Amino acid sequence: MLCLSGLLAAFPVVAQSPARAGLVVLNLRFDGAYANVLEPGDTAVVWAATSRLLATLRAFDGVAVVDSGMVAAAVTAAEADGNPCGTACAQAVARRLGARWVVKGMVLKTSNLVWILRAELLERAVTEHPTSAVDP
Repeated sequence: MLCLSGLLAAFPVVAQSPARAGLVVLNLRFDGAYANVLEPGDTAVVWAATSRLLATLRAFDGVAVVDSGMVAAAVTAAEADGNPCGTACAQAVARRLGARWVVKGMVLKTSNLVWILRAELLERAVTEHPTSAVDP
């Protein structure tokens, strides 16, 4: 079960127009490096966690979640160099899609009984140019 109400209260997202969405959610990644047994259905657990995270965030009135298809396309383009999308990449994706916030994370499996969800809510990095104080 995901409990994000405290997290969202600590980092309020200002409602924005549909053309300028407020929150990008990257698909959670699976990490089974420390699992005692890997099984074919493990990635389905990660997909379900991502779906639940999206549903929970969409339920909040002050959060405008960017369409998952747009996010997937932006992440695919960002990962074209072969590197996974880390924090700087996630913030760049949010900036590209006009969002103020980005959520990224992973699901770690240590055993069939222990799964850990680690997610981060990051504010898009504000880039200031020497000649301008405008956020691109």
